Amino acid sequence: MNRVDFGGFREQASEVAKKTYQWRSVPFHANPLFIMTLIHEAVKSFFTAMAHGDREELSLTSARLLMISPRIVQGIGNILLYLPSLGMISKIAPAISIIPSYIGAGLCIAEGAVDAWLFNEQRKFTQEYDFKVLSHLRYMIGDYDPVHAPAAIKWLAENRTEPVFSKMKQFLDEYPLRANEIITENEEELEKIAERLLKKDLGKLQTNYLELSAEEVREIGAENKEQLSIQLGIKKKWLARRLRPWMVREANEKVLPILYGLDHGLRKEAIKEGLRLSDDIHAQAKKKQLAHTMGVIAMIAATVGLVCVAVALPPSIPYLFALIAATFSFARMGVFNGMLETRGWSLSPKYFIPEFIRNRIFTPPEAPPDETFRLLARALESAHTEFLVSQVPANRQSSTHQATQSSNEETAGSLFDPEVVPLHPPSSLEHSPLQVAV
Repeated sequence: MNRVDFGGFREQASEVAKKTYQWRSVPFHANPLFIMTLIHEAVKSFFTAMAHGDREELSLTSARLLMISPRIVQGIGNILLYLPSLGMISKIAPAISIIPSYIGAGLCIAEGAVDAWLFNEQRKFTQEYDFKVLSHLRYMIGDYDPVHAPAAIKWLAENRTEPVFSKMKQFLDEYPLRANEIITENEEELEKIAERLLKKDLGKLQTNYLELSAEEVREIGAENKEQLSIQLGIKKKWLARRLRPWMVREANEKVLPILYGLDHGLRKEAIKEGLRLSDDIHAQAKKKQLAHTMGVIAMIAATVGLVCVAVALPPSIPYLFALIAATFSFARMGVFNGMLETRGWSLSPKYFIPEFIRNRIFTPPEAPPDETFRLLARALESAHTEFLVSQVPANRQSSTHQATQSSNEETAGSLFDPEVVPLHPPSSLEHSPLQVAV
């Protein structure tokens, strides 16, 4: 009987692992050149998170710090691998040459573990809200779409308990091409459902991430403006990790006008704008979840590949798993860089370019706000101005109104910037329209 040469298998498998897992270390060949910058940023973030009590940031920064030492070794090892080809040394010991590859696979697994944790956090965030329902409603009563609307009706009938959706699905089953007719017939009831969910979800989003509660202000102290700003910044960073900063800025700008419009004579406009915002938030949350899912798959593939090398399976098997890990890792990078910075599910190649270069090449002006949102923002601004005027004595109202009007004109377009509007209105403004009851 022929004996299997496991030693030869191990040697071949190690060579395959060395070459195929190096995809993970490509960005780190120059680690010695920029490692001090990485350490400085990680240490700074670590102590800032400790000082501010940001537990989530502290966990993520700790993971980054733990992975810096392996990255240094990996970067140096990769550079050493090129020295024989440059004639600087004659040979690299096999035991040393394989180290960067195993470290690369180990880092893949570590980053995948972080992705698994972030995926769970993203999943919990998504389950707290009904943004998927509101996303479907958008294409029925917000921005009617003849392609999306029938699918939205079917999904809502299968996943919601409101009788109107079952009734609409029965009609659609009998008349598949008349979705617009059944939507128009039930528009008022659909708007009531959308209004109720918008108040609940956008109100919770505002309370949890975009403002400080009265209790939080009392605990910190209304006079401690710096600490109030820090605490509000932490809450917004929590949301930014789930939706990206640009989406948080947009939500911070739009949520209050939408909630105000729902209760003050601009119901249809507020519903339309609220459904658009909810659809964008839903897309961002799902893209983030998709990216973390790809990271977890890459981790599993890398782990299986290492096990295959350890048990001396034929080289093609660890090679296959390494290829799978590489594919999903690069796909994850594509979602993070090319899709999370764009609205909806579009892919923008320009976001693969480093930011300091991209900003020099692409400098398009920001798109002007939608007219529907302008109407909502003006209504809230006007109501807030009238409230401020009502708080001063009659003999000072004229001058105060003129001063407030002048100030509003100067700050148009940035009404909800933290530098313009207080983090939380003081007790004398308890009934200001900026404090929407949700």
